[in-house]
Amino acid sequence: MNNAQKQKEKAAGLKSFACAFGAMARAPGGIEREHAVGAAETTLAGMRSSIDEYIALEFDRLNRVVAALGNGCSSPADADTLYRPVCGLRDVGSTAGFELLTEIARNFCDLLEAVQAGAQCGQDVVDCHVAALHVARQECHRGTGLKGAEELVAGLKTILHRFVPPES
Repeated sequence: MNNAQKQKEKAAGLKSFACAFGAMARAPGGIEREHAVGAAETTLAGMRSSIDEYIALEFDRLNRVVAALGNGCSSPADADTLYRPVCGLRDVGSTAGFELLTEIARNFCDLLEAVQAGAQCGQDVVDCHVAALHVARQECHRGTGLKGAEELVAGLKTILHRFVPPES
C-alpha cells in the first residue's frame, strides 16, 4: 500500500469517527445543555482555590527565573526556562477568569518562541511582560475579559512585532 492510499484510509477513518461522534452528540438522551454548563461552572467554582494556588506557584516560579536570568532573554536556553511558567499561566488564566492574563501570557509565549528561534530580547522587554502579567493577575481583572486593557495588549503586540512580523 502506497502513502497516498494510507492517507486516504486515514482520512476516511477520521471522517467516519467525526460522523459517529457527531451522531452520538446529537442523539437523544444524556443531559440538558443548561444542566451540563451549570455542573461545569459548579465544578470550576470548587476548583477555583486550587487554580488560584497554581497561578501563585507559577508566578513564584516566573519571578525566580527572571531573577536568575538577570540580563533578559538572550538565548534559546533562557527562553526555554522562561517559557514553562509563562505557558502555565497562559493555559490556566482564562479558566480562572483572567482572560487578560491569558492574552498577555500568549503574547509573551510568542515572543519567547521567537527567542528560541534565534531572536534576542533585553531585560526591559522581559520586565515589561512580567509587569503586565502581575497587573493582569489582580482580582479586579478577573472576569472582565480585555475590557479596559486594550492599549496594554496593543502595546505588547507592538513589542512582539519587533521580533515576529504580524500575520497578514
